[in-house]
Amino acid sequence: MDEVIGLFPIPFMRAPSTLPAPMVTRLIDAFGKSASMTNNASPHLSHTRTLDPREDPLMVEAAALIAPKLADFGGLLFGQSLDWSIKEM
Repeated sequence: MDEVIGLFPIPFMRAPSTLPAPMVTRLIDAFGKSASMTNNASPHLSHTRTLDPREDPLMVEAAALIAPKLADFGGLLFGQSLDWSIKEM
């Protein structure tokens, strides 16, 4: 079940199980290895290059599952369902 948390002026939404566990594992495997850019603030963090969600079928599949949650969150914030999606480059 989704949970909206009123932290800071803008709430955030926690949406457990939006992505199935096997997909999360595949995403970690696919993109965890490419996180080779070090973080300026902490040696414990790293980054991937900027990714285009269209360049990988797994990302397209994940984006399709996430998009309805973004629309729901837009409805919560602005009182209307907005056609939000993951930004394409």
